[in-house]
Amino acid sequence: MRKNLHRNLIFLTLLLLCLHIVKGQNAPDHQKLIEQLNNSNHLFYLDCIKKYDSCLNRYPDDIGILIEKCRFIENAQYDDMEDINPNQDELDSCLSLLNTRFPDHPDVLLYQAEFLWQDELLKVVRRAETSIENHPGDWSDIDRAELYKRMATYYYYADDFDSALLYSEKAIYNQDEYKSSLEYARLLIKLNRKDEALEALKSDGDTIEEAWHLSQKAALLLELEAYQEAYELYTIVAQKDSSYINNNKLAKTLDGAGEYDLARTYLVADTAKGWGREKTYSNLLRHDLKHESGEKCIESYTKFRDLGYTMDPLGIYRLKVFFAYPQGDWKLRDISGILTLLLTIIFLILLPSVWILPVYFVGHYWKLKTRTKDYESIWGLKMFWFVSVGYLIASLVTVIASPEILYAFTSDAFNQDEMTSEARALSVLLFSISFLLFGLVSLYKVKPGVLLSKNWTIRNSIIMGIVILFAYKIVAGIYLQIGFRNLGFVAEDLTSIPGYLLALRQDIHAFITTYGKGVSVAVICLLVPFNEEIVFRGVILDSCQRYINFKVANVIQAALFAAMHFSLVLFPVFFLFGILSGWMRKTSGGLLAGIVFHVLNNLVAILLLLTIR
Repeated sequence: MRKNLHRNLIFLTLLLLCLHIVKGQNAPDHQKLIEQLNNSNHLFYLDCIKKYDSCLNRYPDDIGILIEKCRFIENAQYDDMEDINPNQDELDSCLSLLNTRFPDHPDVLLYQAEFLWQDELLKVVRRAETSIENHPGDWSDIDRAELYKRMATYYYYADDFDSALLYSEKAIYNQDEYKSSLEYARLLIKLNRKDEALEALKSDGDTIEEAWHLSQKAALLLELEAYQEAYELYTIVAQKDSSYINNNKLAKTLDGAGEYDLARTYLVADTAKGWGREKTYSNLLRHDLKHESGEKCIESYTKFRDLGYTMDPLGIYRLKVFFAYPQGDWKLRDISGILTLLLTIIFLILLPSVWILPVYFVGHYWKLKTRTKDYESIWGLKMFWFVSVGYLIASLVTVIASPEILYAFTSDAFNQDEMTSEARALSVLLFSISFLLFGLVSLYKVKPGVLLSKNWTIRNSIIMGIVILFAYKIVAGIYLQIGFRNLGFVAEDLTSIPGYLLALRQDIHAFITTYGKGVSVAVICLLVPFNEEIVFRGVILDSCQRYINFKVANVIQAALFAAMHFSLVLFPVFFLFGILSGWMRKTSGGLLAGIVFHVLNNLVAILLLLTIR
């Protein structure tokens, strides 16, 4: 009995082992399945190519079939992750056949314009424009419009907005519907022609009702501060597909429309995301500081600060919360931010020693001072230090008013590009006024005659200021042309153009929009030049001449003046401006000629900006 049981167990074990072996042999190999799948994919691709070839054999002159074949080869097995087309050789062959048989056909040129870029694209466009000129009847209005739209897009992303506008206008001439397109509106916004952009977005020509398209249009309306229109579109988008709703943008729209409580609801909902929490909490905090009670500010700041020290490294937001809600509790980490701010102020007070002490020691030990009987110093290095600290403190005041300016460098929660036009304008105004106060204090006990010219009459000072400005503009223009042609300058490098000596054009446009033309001219064309001539060609140049000769002192003040504008590409332009102003200060014996030169330069810049708005 026991022997039979033992045999049965052995038999059962062998049977299970055999079944396991058979089962393993019958199980499909995943590698083979993947290989079969890839083979079937390729076989299907080859089958499609045969169908295209069959059609081309029957209709060899059908351009549409050949273009569709090229499109199929281009996209059928393209690997987006690796950016590789395994059928690139076949695609090149197909494109070569198109070029050989139909080199100047509109459909072929338009197809090539779709995927080519840079020099290759420009070659195709030149061929297309020649074809339009020689055979205008072959090109329909729609074909021409498509070509010009492609070129407008190319120049838009190359930051050549003037060329993009030229081709956009050509496209509109051939297809009026393009005037209401999102692409044209974006271009107008870049050119700061906001009224025209708003008109384009509000026009009846845009009939696309897709949720994605409407959300993009709403975002542009929000950028143009057309809050009510943007809110209406966001409402439609929410009904069509809520996945296209951006809670932050919708909250800004509601905020602009005066619906503050509803805006906060969307901002709070955004904080529930598992990603991008720094950004969402910073948006909520800034909203609460602007519209909500102190308790809500404390609550949102606590959650915001819980994300780390870099959220508020200088304690600026904590100070804002304090002024909104003084009785709120402080935490130890909050005090650390305020201490960092105080240390920053001390650092800014000591920092000017870096460029002032070398002047003192070099003048004493290298004997660079060339003493002349007719020279009498008005300012000393202490005043040089004072105005340098004034510049740094004015910058800090601007940061305190708009922390995003600095915090954008420490955290992804902030972005300078998202600053409102009002915030940008306030930054320009606060910096200009703060720095001006230090410049005016430097005139304490200084005789008014220093503002005039000892060696030139008022009339001659004005004439020389105009003549030197004209010569300066010519030299600066030549430098920029050389830069564009030979040094690789691009439009984004020249954010100060056409003003040369103004802040970023975006900030100046915001200033004009917020405070009006009159205030803008008064501040930018009168107060700013007046103050900068006093500080650089007055205090700095004069104090340096106590210890070193004029040539070296003039180079120092011009270099500091150029560095203040934070543009490496335009540094030579600013430096030349400082050198010329310093020379006028030395030659005329006063500041009047330099002030005229500076005022007229900024006035020309403002007039140009107002003209191209």
